[in-house]
Amino acid sequence: MGEGFTGYQLLPDILIRSQASLGINDGEMVVLLNVLMHWWVADVWPFPRAERIAARMGVSKRTVDRHLMSLEQKGLIERLAVETFEDRPAIRRISLEGLVDRLQELAEEMRRYEDDYAAEKI
Repeated sequence: MGEGFTGYQLLPDILIRSQASLGINDGEMVVLLNVLMHWWVADVWPFPRAERIAARMGVSKRTVDRHLMSLEQKGLIERLAVETFEDRPAIRRISLEGLVDRLQELAEEMRRYEDDYAAEKI
């Protein structure tokens, strides 16, 4: 296996801690983690194929599509228009802007809570 198969990804703790607050079920979380695995550059949205995610998860492409649709309905992702090329297969990027914005909001709420809690102990 090449280097691409042995990497790792860092996840913000707030994503794990706020899974219930975000309304993300277990299947959606695994799909989201797969999408995040393809996000290498901050301003370049990833474009993983649902078929590949399904194969990794051991589920049907339709199951992955349903999870992506649910994540989109929750405002956490946006599946952008298909991009076509003459010399390679078409791609469909997935914007994670909604997820990033929501995690930033939750992190700020958590910081305010921690500050309030610390102030009460003084």
